[in-house]
Amino acid sequence: MSKVTYQADVPTLMTVCDAKQLNNGILGTLVCNNLVEDSRQVQAGDLFIARPGLESDGRRYIHQAVQKGAIAVLVEAHDIDQFAQATNCTVPLYSVENLASQLGNIANYFYNSPSHELTVIGITGTNGKTTCCQMIARSLAAMGHKVALMGTLGNGFVEDLVDSPNTTLDALSMHRLLAEYRDAGAKYVCMEVSSHALAQGRVNSVNFDVAVFTNLSRDHLDYHGDMDSYAEAKKCLFKYPDLKSVVINSDDRVGNEILNDTEIQVDKYCFCITRINALYEQNSIYTEAVDFNDDGIKAELVTPWGEAVMTTNLIGQFNLSNCLAVITTLGAIGLDLNDSLDALKILPAVTGRMECYGGSEQPMVVIDYAHTPDALMHALKALRPHTKHRLHCVFGCGGDRDRGKRSEMAAIAEEFADNVILTSDNPRGEAIEEIIKEMQTGLLNPRSVSVKADRKEAIDFTINRAVIGDLVLVAGKGHEAYQFIGNEKHKHSDIDWVRKVLAKGNWS
Repeated sequence: MSKVTYQADVPTLMTVCDAKQLNNGILGTLVCNNLVEDSRQVQAGDLFIARPGLESDGRRYIHQAVQKGAIAVLVEAHDIDQFAQATNCTVPLYSVENLASQLGNIANYFYNSPSHELTVIGITGTNGKTTCCQMIARSLAAMGHKVALMGTLGNGFVEDLVDSPNTTLDALSMHRLLAEYRDAGAKYVCMEVSSHALAQGRVNSVNFDVAVFTNLSRDHLDYHGDMDSYAEAKKCLFKYPDLKSVVINSDDRVGNEILNDTEIQVDKYCFCITRINALYEQNSIYTEAVDFNDDGIKAELVTPWGEAVMTTNLIGQFNLSNCLAVITTLGAIGLDLNDSLDALKILPAVTGRMECYGGSEQPMVVIDYAHTPDALMHALKALRPHTKHRLHCVFGCGGDRDRGKRSEMAAIAEEFADNVILTSDNPRGEAIEEIIKEMQTGLLNPRSVSVKADRKEAIDFTINRAVIGDLVLVAGKGHEAYQFIGNEKHKHSDIDWVRKVLAKGNWS
């Protein structure tokens, strides 16, 4: 299938965001072939969009963009008089206040409203976004539907994901990819929606059909400042126009706030572990009996679509909650309950999410992305029933991020694991030793906790000192194949390294 190309009349496109023309430029018809924010990527016929970014300001590169063939420029209006390149622009120059919030509208128009022709499922929450997104998409694919997904593990069709720079893409890339998926015949798109993306307007003008809330706990306070602001960012998703239904974890306090919000006038479904938190008798899904075993989870369910038994090879109570979210979402979009359960039964663990290695004649090693206090606690509690002897925990904390959670995570590891090894995560611009010192302030007995700053060494050390029947949790990085140390990106995969250590070990 050949790639569809898009064009738009620039003056008409500018009316979408109420932009004002600042110069005379060229009068008459003016058609652009692409929307570009990076001046280095501009080609002849493109519309260059220039606005302030985190590290630079696109308005400083107007001249370069025009030299490369930009036929028009749209700029952020605030402080535009400080940029001589804008004053001397030789092509039509337009401006609009708060340009970042308008990018979704502009891209949606340029790509002919792609999300309106798709069933878009948006998933937000602190933990579980990736697992739920992957499981919903893979369940739909198993039922024979053409489905794309967008999130932490990549963007694209289920078996053909392309790495993503962020959990949720920028607005221009978002609508461009939605158009690609629509043009390639997709019916569904499952999308992880981060709090950053909601706060920054990156999903503006996406037509969500279903919004899913998994849970909320401490994370990203370096960006949002406090938990209330973090929660408010998440809640934005549930007030999007044209939303048809919401799927909410009613075991969560913020989930209950969303369900009780009278401004949200759409179909509301809630899922919860037990009936006590089932707020909507007709639209609730909960368990009546649960068996956590070595093979996974078996649960008796009560749902709006009938009673049933669910089985999955995933482990842990939080994965039970994820499974309930998936089943509820599939039901909310009209899919058969038995088909959903059949699909769920055969799904493997999501990459880097409670992924198991070893076992039998080796220690069991579980790799998980848990990088918040709540996620680490739930991971350790989930693994305790599967631990025959000692439960080990290897983890670190990221640099240049929320420092307050470092001591909390160390305290949780000390409480719920039998043996704790502190190591590096993505230290970025901070010294690994200083991060570990802050982690140690949360410990009751620091002398009982090992420190191995090198992550590979820490994993090797722990696995080789474990015995058959022990379980080792390697937490924090999950699927990631790198470490950010200083300004450099170093190749490192917990998955690859654990496999190597297990292959070389001898536990006979």
